[in-house]
This record gives sequence, structure tokens and C-alpha cells, in this order.
Amino acid sequence: MTLWAKGALISQIVQRDILTSERNSIATFNDFPEPLLAEARAIARESRAVAVRYLQFYVEKQDNSSSADFVEEVLLGDRTPGLWRIRDCLACPHPLTLATVLERSYLDCLLEIQGERWFRVRPSPEDDRSDLTSGIVGVLRRNSRYWEVAPEGTGHYFIGAAHLEGLDTDKPEGSIRRWIAHVLAWWARDYLADVGASVHEAELLASISGCDASTVTSDTRRAAAALGREAKAYLGSPQFPQLAGFLGPEEWYAD
Repeated sequence: MTLWAKGALISQIVQRDILTSERNSIATFNDFPEPLLAEARAIARESRAVAVRYLQFYVEKQDNSSSADFVEEVLLGDRTPGLWRIRDCLACPHPLTLATVLERSYLDCLLEIQGERWFRVRPSPEDDRSDLTSGIVGVLRRNSRYWEVAPEGTGHYFIGAAHLEGLDTDKPEGSIRRWIAHVLAWWARDYLADVGASVHEAELLASISGCDASTVTSDTRRAAAALGREAKAYLGSPQFPQLAGFLGPEEWYAD
């Protein structure tokens, strides 16, 4: 049987019977064939909402968000289906909470994630201080598809290549501690603003809501100590606390 009644927008443009047996006949948006692409573009020019319905009928791996994005970026834009949303991503532990950042070994969590080692998001003075991904260390997963779901406990961050940098080391602990220090500077921002250069590790950790200093990792303690040294060395600099964690010498953070 046909799906859309005569007179409906899709029937007017397609001018052929679309059978219910064609439902989910296209595996992914990357497999969208040229003949149907021409139809879909014609529909999208008339109605985005109807184009989404058309896509959702044909494509098996999709949801409302991906269908709407495909309409904007491919049907009404200049992207090609075959390469659409095939991107490299940085895989990291997720969510970024007190437990995953301060109380568990971040490196141990990373070692459970498959991908190329090691990469981080290049920290920038333009980053929002509340953005916990600034400077974050992870593993690179190449050619991730839009329909791939990150394993439980893992987050996929789609970050442009210009904002990623490889770590020239097989020991990422120093870079991880720098990132933890940066996160601490945000979570303990009120404390840092109050004490200036007189930062004490125990007080800093105690100032973070929900943080139990007795349960944090040795990496967290090393990061907190280094952050205190940065506060003394760089207080008054326009770079602190904006780039806290990324200012001190390597020996403050590395083994």
C-alpha cells in the first residue's frame, strides 16, 4: 500500500507510489542515494518539517535531531551525504563530575577507552572558564559516525582539528594534572578570589562543594599543590586564573 495520500506535498513532488515496504530501506544518512536525494531536496525547499518526515520514513538510523540537521546541512546546504557527520572526536570519561575528575584515576579511566593516544584540547585564553573540556586529555577516535553511541562512562567530544593537539609523550600524567588543576580553579573560584596567593591545598579542596579531601586521588592532590604555586607565581597576571593549570613549569605537574 502507499503511505501518503494523493494531494499531500510528498505525493505532489515525488509523483510515484511510495510503498510502506520501503520504510527503513536506507541504513544511514551516509547511504542516502542520489535519486531520493533529489526528491528530498525538492521537498525540503517547500517544507522542512515534511522533509524530516520523508527522511524518517526511509532512514533506519536517525532521530529527530539528526534528521533536522541533515535537512539543513545537506538538503538545503552544500554537504554531501557520504561524508556527512563523519568526524574525528576526542573520547574522555563522562560525565565530568567530582567522582570522575577528582576521586577516580582519570588515567585508568582513559586506558579503558579505545582510540589513538594521547591528545588534548588545546587550552586558549578565549575559552570560557566554566568549559571543563578546555585542556582535557583524551584519546582520538577517527571517523566517528553520527549514529554511534558512546559506551557508558565515555563522552565523545567533536572538536575541530585546529583545537586538538597530540601529546609528545607516552606519559600523559602531567597533562592530566594540569587539566585537573584547571578544573579545580573553576570549582574553587570563590576560594581563590578570597585568598589571593595564600592558597592551601586542604582549604582549596574543602571549598569545593561535595568534595571529600580524604577520597581524592594523588593526581588531584598534586594538581591542587601546583595550582597553589601558580597562584603565588602568577597572581595579578591576565593569564591567571583564566589559564590556571597551564602556566607553571612542567616539573610542578610531571613525575
